[in-house]
Amino acid sequence: MTADYPLLRDVLARELDAGGRDDAVEGGLDGLLRAQARDEAPGSALLRMVAALPPEGYANLDAPAREIWLRRALATVRRELPEERGTGAKRAPRKAPTRATKEPATKREATAPSRPAPSKIAEGAAGLDAPIAVAGTGLRGQALPKLEKLGIRTVRDALQHYPFRYVDFAHPTPISALRAGQEANVRGTVETSRLIPLGRGGRMNSTE
Repeated sequence: MTADYPLLRDVLARELDAGGRDDAVEGGLDGLLRAQARDEAPGSALLRMVAALPPEGYANLDAPAREIWLRRALATVRRELPEERGTGAKRAPRKAPTRATKEPATKREATAPSRPAPSKIAEGAAGLDAPIAVAGTGLRGQALPKLEKLGIRTVRDALQHYPFRYVDFAHPTPISALRAGQEANVRGTVETSRLIPLGRGGRMNSTE
């Protein structure tokens, strides 16, 4: 790991406390991110943070989007620091599957072990470090490996998994102020429209 995560944590925290003015570090946050991202392994936490930014970088975000990104990035950085992770519950090592031997139905029913009771989650802050698999969410199958790829292993990880960005529908952008490549919310009047069938059989429609 080449990135200085303690430094990133301190800078991101100062930037968040300052209201996202992009003055927590000399040269702006984009310069620090570029310098720290050099020689980082593909898929690292820092590269995931940078990938969540628009191509123009952090400086191109508005104030609400900066706050959302900062909170998400700060949570990601803290998960990379041992002193920030908490004790948490250790995972039991997986046992190699064994081939079951055939037994008579009556004997198998008599010797079948009872299903273990579900784990009890600790109350208060200690419960935040419980594995998401035993948190009573009902998730199973392929859902848990997909969450683990996102860095969500505990209840705390799930609560701190903030969205990368959001669209502010309360404040539309004037059409004259639109810029290429930037998502925006506009308000206008639709004078004409039509449905265009899509796919075989026209089961789906597109509106123009």
